[in-house]
Formats: sequence, structure tokens, C-alpha cells
Amino acid sequence: MLITTTPTVEGRPVAEYMGVVTGEAILGANVFRDFFAGIRDIVGGRSGAYERSLREARETALKEMEDEAKARGADAVIGVDLDYEVLGQDSGMLMVSASGTAVRLG
Repeated sequence: MLITTTPTVEGRPVAEYMGVVTGEAILGANVFRDFFAGIRDIVGGRSGAYERSLREARETALKEMEDEAKARGADAVIGVDLDYEVLGQDSGMLMVSASGTAVRLG
């Protein structure tokens, strides 16, 4: 499955638009506690553990979006957008969402 942030795929016209597809992943409050508890993991101003958690959430959201596109019979998702939002009363959760347009390429 081709997944791209661009609205087109060079040399491959869109034969059919199959609708918007999405995927979400939410990191719970324990991720933030783990982050602060693992502050010693920070090297050069970056936290490897926190970055790994965000990467995993992004990959989960993209995989869910891809699975939805496959279920519709698409062979690509174009115009993909990734969003990160803080949720909850105490801003204790982080949601990563991916959305795009499922298409069948010509």
C-alpha cells in the first residue's frame, strides 16, 4: 500500500476515490509519568523513551488507516495528515491521528 502526504502520485492517475480513512492511537497518562521518571534517558535534550512511544503511536495510527483503506479495496492513501493532540481533564493523554483519502490508482 502506497501512503503519501502528496495529493497525487506522479505518473499514476487516480482511477477511483474511495473516501476518507482514519486511524488513531492514544498514549495514556502512564507514558508521561514514565517520561518524567526516565528523565535520565535524555541525551542532548531528547528523550529516547518518549520518542519511541510517539513513534509507536504514529505507526499504530498509520496502520489503522492503511487497514481501513485495504478493506475498501484501495491500493494507496493520498493527502495523509498526522495530528497530535493533548486530551483529558489534566491533559494526561496524547492522541495521534492519521487521515487521508483512500484511492485506487490507474
